[in-house]
Amino acid sequence: MITLQTHIDKYTKLHTHQEKVLRQNEEIFTSFDGRQFLHKFPDLIAQIAHHHQRAISVLDYGCGQATHTYDTNGTIFQQYKRVYQTYYCYDPAVPHFSTKPTPGTQFDCVVCADVMEHIPESLVPEVLTDIQSFCKPDGIQLFSISGVPASKSFLDGENLHCTVRTHEWWNTQLHTYAANCPTILIFYTPEGTHEYSRSEEHTSELQSPMYLVCRLLLEK
Repeated sequence: MITLQTHIDKYTKLHTHQEKVLRQNEEIFTSFDGRQFLHKFPDLIAQIAHHHQRAISVLDYGCGQATHTYDTNGTIFQQYKRVYQTYYCYDPAVPHFSTKPTPGTQFDCVVCADVMEHIPESLVPEVLTDIQSFCKPDGIQLFSISGVPASKSFLDGENLHCTVRTHEWWNTQLHTYAANCPTILIFYTPEGTHEYSRSEEHTSELQSPMYLVCRLLLEK
């Protein structure tokens, strides 16, 4: 049975160019630059910060190379930088971002951009539980997850998106293992549609300020 560390080691070899991947039967090096964060979350995080009326702390869990954090050429990240009190990059497969936040550290917002589909199904509960542990009780979790296979595979033929499941399946996982905080899920279907969902664990708190933020984002 695969362990989380064994799976992380596979991705470390990709990030450090010790191994290649297959794309259309061609062996290439690949780099997970982390820019998926820019494509999905800056506007949502800005709305959350606006609600708090202050800069907020953000954990980018599974940040890849996080190239957007040091590209100063007018990127979206730089434009929104004022809303981040702290922006912590963590990716266990990237040596210079492999230091996990210290136990007990929690953030206003935990972001996980295009990571979970790379996690073997048997390890999904462990990873979601870990992600949730870094979110403040009144914080919010933002996930983007693909529901389609990747265009790349490991050299042994395993698709990089090893867990391709439905929106309903992922929503159940979030409800079960990451329900202590409101959650926004941006999901990509084979048809390319985007769906927004929220953990239903907080139905008893429908008038809380954080629920109102979630509702605003869901109805946008």
